[in-house]
Amino acid sequence: MSLETKLLQVLADSLDRIVQLDDVVLNASAIDGRDIVMTIEDELKVDIPDEDAENLYTVKDILNYLTTKYPEKDQPEEQK
Repeated sequence: MSLETKLLQVLADSLDRIVQLDDVVLNASAIDGRDIVMTIEDELKVDIPDEDAENLYTVKDILNYLTTKYPEKDQPEEQK
């Protein structure tokens, strides 16, 4: 499963709605935005420092950040 697919699923589950790459998902209150970031961190096993999270607004922003910082997360899982 691609990182994009995983991220979209995590966000859809967190927000209880379907999300698209251009959707703004971190424009809610700081507490809501931090909760979303924490969920992404937990589900995808990554770390997003607060100073980086402050610059992430759209799904695309988050995806670009994760693929730059964690390129190994965007690799297809090995076939068994």
